[in-house]
Amino acid sequence: MKFQTILAENTELKITTGFAGRFSVFINGNKIEKTNDGYLFPLNGETQQITVRRAMLDNVPKVTWNGREVLLAKKLKGYEWVLSALPLLLLFLGGALGGAIGAIAMLGNVNLFRSQLPTAAKVLLSLLISGSAFIVNILVAMFIYSMVNG
Repeated sequence: MKFQTILAENTELKITTGFAGRFSVFINGNKIEKTNDGYLFPLNGETQQITVRRAMLDNVPKVTWNGREVLLAKKLKGYEWVLSALPLLLLFLGGALGGAIGAIAMLGNVNLFRSQLPTAAKVLLSLLISGSAFIVNILVAMFIYSMVNG
């Protein structure tokens, strides 16, 4: 995924995340290499520091610039987190398989709530995603059961 924001006048930050969770950081299109102190780059004659960390239960990384938090995407409201996390209840119904399906559905819900759709559409689609995850979990469990027990 790609995330972009403006840090300062004429200074654009772009962060891309790879499949394995690795980050690539770009300032004004130039790739910045990671050091032990994070990502360092010059700005107005001073060295600036950016740190990028994975966020728990979210696909948007946590970024700080010289100790200040940088928002790459809108923060979710409490009810959005609750609705997004509903599919994680599959962990109790389907164990590891249910947890994996629920986690994928949760990430879909989180991305949905950050979209520009109207709130009512987001809520309905989130419930549809959660219900679909429940059905997929049952179908996959039935398939595995039939394969094991013939």
